[in-house]
Amino acid sequence: MRRNVQPDLFRTPYAYHREVNAMFLKNLYATLYLFWQNTNARYGALINFLLFALLLGIVVTALARAFLSGLTHRKPRPIKQPVPDAALTERAAAALSQAIRFRTVTGERAELDRMIAWLKKEYADVFSHMSCLFLPSGSMMLRWRAAGKAELKPVMFTGHLDVVPEGEGWSREPFAGKREGGLVWGRGALDCKGAVIAQLEAVRELLREGYTPRRDIYFAYGHDEETGGADGAAAIAELLQKRGVEFELVLDEGGVITKGHLQSRLHPAAVIGVGEKGECNLRLVATGRTGHAAQPPRHTAVGILAEAVCRIEAMPRRRRIIPAVSRFLRLSAPAMHFGQRFWVSNMPFFKGMVYRAFARDDATSALFSSTFAATQARGAVAAEQLPATAEATVHVCLLQGDTAQSALAQVREVVSDLPVRVELLPGGCDPSPVADLQAPLCAALCNTITDRFAHLPCIPTVLAGSMDARHYAPLADQVLRFMPIVASNKAYAAMHGPDEYIRESSLGAAAELYAAFLKKI
Repeated sequence: MRRNVQPDLFRTPYAYHREVNAMFLKNLYATLYLFWQNTNARYGALINFLLFALLLGIVVTALARAFLSGLTHRKPRPIKQPVPDAALTERAAAALSQAIRFRTVTGERAELDRMIAWLKKEYADVFSHMSCLFLPSGSMMLRWRAAGKAELKPVMFTGHLDVVPEGEGWSREPFAGKREGGLVWGRGALDCKGAVIAQLEAVRELLREGYTPRRDIYFAYGHDEETGGADGAAAIAELLQKRGVEFELVLDEGGVITKGHLQSRLHPAAVIGVGEKGECNLRLVATGRTGHAAQPPRHTAVGILAEAVCRIEAMPRRRRIIPAVSRFLRLSAPAMHFGQRFWVSNMPFFKGMVYRAFARDDATSALFSSTFAATQARGAVAAEQLPATAEATVHVCLLQGDTAQSALAQVREVVSDLPVRVELLPGGCDPSPVADLQAPLCAALCNTITDRFAHLPCIPTVLAGSMDARHYAPLADQVLRFMPIVASNKAYAAMHGPDEYIRESSLGAAAELYAAFLKKI
């Protein structure tokens, strides 16, 4: 039966968590009390001894599993980055510096056209060997044909030419492409003009070697990835679908080769996105009495809206560990402190403790459930006015297994006794399929990485945020989200912030890795 809660009896946002903790302590006390009382019963001592021995064996086994899972890479191992060819690195860095100077913020068509014209001139040898398609919207697709009739499914490399606005707080000009101290600075250096330049340089190197691929290779570069890719990647995918093109692998931007996995300075890793969360936006509309703020009712529309948002933030999540996240945790165990590693190593029996162990790690805990975040709010125009309605937007990142409709139903249930209307806003997308990192071409990519970077683990993960890759998912057997670029946590965090940069040696190494991977496939 639904509770008819009056507005002045709103449930405290964190009451649920207090109730769960109290229930846990009561059950623990009852269990220990019964265990103790058993010693007074007949054969109690023997039974308790056997139970104690069993418990001790379980604890020792669990500790051993945690210890063994951390043996790999326990000693400090700085990333062993290969030294790329100096001439290749110089060409790539100079090209990226020039590419950054085009202020291709999404929607700036003139700058985009200038950049495409420059690419065609700078990489004339590449474009002349390709079948080129330039969409009226500004996106483009290149096709590198195989020698003879290709028997293998094609592969696509994709990226984007647009960037987000520069914002504030830069210590250098965001669109100057300044080269300083072995770094290239500017908006788009890492997201993702660097990857585009590295791919084109890789093709140029292979053409100079006289290499011809065994299968058709596509390169698709969108112009509106930062705003969803509706007119870019989506249009390219629709065109390819009409032509009946199917890919064995699509490789997009996403994860990188991080110098410190899980904030650990001792454990570098290649973090490969095997899937991405879906997303949707919910609008909350609370109603109240209008009038002057000098004579307010007991609860205003803004107050009711605030209660609804607090309930959403405190509501229990439908947490679970999907297979890709389970593999992420197990392969990441060496980078964890012992407490986290203990629970992860014994995960089938301690899932609840795994959730608690990462409760303060927002990035990792977000892999266990869909997330709900209030991002926008609107009330009255004037400070002394009581609004008749107050609105808020809640952004939802959907984990695999959830949908926009299930998120809508969950929020509606939580605020069902409040005068709040919940609506699903247009747009959004469902969670992507999850790729198999053991599939032949995915394994080939991992092998290429470990060939170039000794002892570097390839760790799958599920990424938040929409990329162009999701538009190509219906056309591909496997979709991966990864750039073979070495980046520190600081560099990765600067992607959409001030002082975005990429190391020149990382750019050259990325071009060489792309070339090595192209040879393998």
